[in-house]
Order: sequence, then C-alpha cells, then structure tokens
Amino acid sequence: MKTTRNPTASGDDTGCTLACPVAKTAQLIDGRWTTLIVRDLLSGKKRYSEMLSSLQGISPKMLAARLRFLEAQGLVSKTIYAVVPPKTEYELTAKGQQLHSVIQAMATFGAGLPD
Repeated sequence: MKTTRNPTASGDDTGCTLACPVAKTAQLIDGRWTTLIVRDLLSGKKRYSEMLSSLQGISPKMLAARLRFLEAQGLVSKTIYAVVPPKTEYELTAKGQQLHSVIQAMATFGAGLPD
C-alpha cells in the first residue's frame, strides 16, 4: 500500500498557523454551544430564556459564559430594557452576521452525514 503525506494536515505547506484566517475563525466559534448560539441568533433577537429552552442540555452558567464571550468578541450585542421584570435581548452584530455562510455550510455538510 502506498502512503502519501497530506501537506495540509501539518500546515507546513500552507503557511497556516494559529494566526491564519481558518484558525482564527475556529477559535471564535469553538465548541458546540458557541456554534449553536450563533445558529439560534441568526434568526433574530432572542431573550436569554428563549435560548435556554431552545438549546437543550446547556446549563444557565454555560449559556451566560458563552454569551459574554461572544459579546466580548464583538459577535453579539446585548440590549437591556428598563422594564419590570427586566428584559434582556441578544442579537448578532454585523460581524456576527458574517458567520451566516459558515453556519450554512456546516448545516449543508451535516445534512449529508448519517444519523
């Protein structure tokens, strides 16, 4: 059997380091929950409670941490309304909306995978 080396696996022949565009994007949407939060927000503004119920299995602590991370990265904005009870909504920023094609590509790829 002939063995061939995959030059992109090590990054040697592509010049791709941790600073390359693919690595930087992967770092932003790293992890199951971050990607799913972005996916949910692509359809528009959501309240914290809506996301907590739609993201089955996520803990409140994890959701809060991921939202803070996405906000710090400039992908999500948070609006707090001065009403009783307090109302907070999250939405993707223009930068976050740019992930639409990435999430769509993941959905297309995932649709072709066996269950």
